Parts: sequence; structure tokens; C-alpha cells
Amino acid sequence: ASSTAMLWFGDIPQELTVAKRVTEALHGHKPPSMPTPFIKKVVRKGYRAQGGQAEGGNANQSDGWLGYAFLVFRDREEAEEALRHFNGRTVDGDWTIRARWADDRHQGKAKEGR
Repeated sequence: ASSTAMLWFGDIPQELTVAKRVTEALHGHKPPSMPTPFIKKVVRKGYRAQGGQAEGGNANQSDGWLGYAFLVFRDREEAEEALRHFNGRTVDGDWTIRARWADDRHQGKAKEGR
């Protein structure tokens, strides 16, 4: 098993779908003891928002697309802490993070990040 662990963070509003913005959003809301994760990949137009699911209407959803990102953590324990801490948390105004484990097919590739 690889030593690093990868999470999938979804429901990213279009204006945040660049690695720098994702890093800034997470850095400002992570526990002080947690290193900022490495952003492996950001996908701008991952999927369309479910109709009516976006809180407060779709004003900020540019044409309804949401992005997602793969984040690399140093180990599984750190990733588990991030999953508990970030899933469901709202950062930078209108990104309510949906976090889950990345599929196994992505986990092995995490090594390139560190």
C-alpha cells in the first residue's frame, strides 16, 4: 500500500476551481496541526449541480457546473482527520465541501505528489 492517501473533494464552485484557490480555501479552514494537502488535480467542469440543491439559489453557479479535486495527504490518518473535518463544512462563502475517499484506482498514483 502506498504511504500517502488521497481524498476526493467535490461540489467546488466554478470560481474556486483552480489549485491555488482550493489550497487557499482549505488552508484558511484546516486545523492548525494539519499540513495543507497537496492538490493533485482540479477538474473545473466535473458535473452539473442537481437542480435546486444549491443553497440560496443558483446565482453563483455559473451554468450549473461544479468542479472537484483530488487531494493528497501524507498518510491515511491525516486523510481521515481531513475527511471528518472538511466534509459538509462551508468555506469561502459558497463552497460546502463534499469529501470522500478517492477511488482505489487513484490511490496508487498519489506517490507522484510528494
